[in-house]
Amino acid sequence: MGLAILFAIGSILGWLSSIIFSADTSRAVLIDVVSGALGALVLGMALTTNSLLEEISANTFLFGCIGAVAGLAAAHAVRRMSIG
Repeated sequence: MGLAILFAIGSILGWLSSIIFSADTSRAVLIDVVSGALGALVLGMALTTNSLLEEISANTFLFGCIGAVAGLAAAHAVRRMSIG
């Protein structure tokens, strides 16, 4: 259950990021959603102390949000470097 929640957190934050930064193509939206979800999953799984298959704690939720933001920042930096 915890993995699904982390995936949902990252996906939602990625989708909101694509709205805020006015992503103009569906590819950019997909990259934002995937990078947000991967960031949330990686950091949430790395920094949690309990099993993510059973439950999720407030710390795991917070780490998932931070990971999603970090993943999105990295994706936007790479996109900016490749454009110009």
